[in-house]
Amino acid sequence: MSGHSKWSQIKHKKGISDVKKGKIFSKLARIITIAAKAKGGDPQTNSSLRMAADKARSLNMPQDNIERAIKRGTGEIEGVKRGTIIANAHGSGKDETELAAIDAGAQDLKWLDENTIEIAAKPEDLEKVKKQLELNNISIAEASLDWIPKNEISAPDKSSAAKLEKLLEELDEHDDVNEVYTNLK
Repeated sequence: MSGHSKWSQIKHKKGISDVKKGKIFSKLARIITIAAKAKGGDPQTNSSLRMAADKARSLNMPQDNIERAIKRGTGEIEGVKRGTIIANAHGSGKDETELAAIDAGAQDLKWLDENTIEIAAKPEDLEKVKKQLELNNISIAEASLDWIPKNEISAPDKSSAAKLEKLLEELDEHDDVNEVYTNLK
C-alpha cells in the first residue's frame, strides 16, 4: 500500500468544488434577493429577477434556494424584512393618525416625537398603506423597505459602542455603500 486512498483524493477535490459552488450560490442568492426586493417576487413581471433565477438554474442552484432568496427579498420570511413609513402628523391629532394608519393596514405604530410616527407594514402592503395615508392628508416623510434584526445585541461597553458608531458612520459615507444595517440596540 502506498498510504493514499482514492476516497481521500475524491474527498479533497469534492471539498474544493463545494466551497466554490457555495460562494457562487451565495452571490446568486444575494442578487435574486435584491431583485425581488426592488421590483417584486414575480419573475413574469420582474425581468431582473427572471434573469437572475435563470442564471442560478443554469449553474444548478437548487430550486429551494432560489425560492428562499425570492421570499427573503419580498419579506415572506418572518422577522427578516418590513416596510417602514415615517409620517408627520402636523395637521391631524395622534388618535386620528393612528386610526388612519391602522385602517390602511399598518402592523405596528411607534411615536418618535410629538408629530412624527413610524408605521410598520408588510412589505407587499407598503405602497397601499402609503397611498391610503396620503389620501387621509398625512404627510409622508419617508417610505422604505428595511431589514429588521431577529436578535438585537448591546455593545459590551461605551468604548466599543463609540467605535462601532464610528465604523457605521464611515461605512455610510463610503461611495460604494448604499445602506447600512445593524443589530445593535
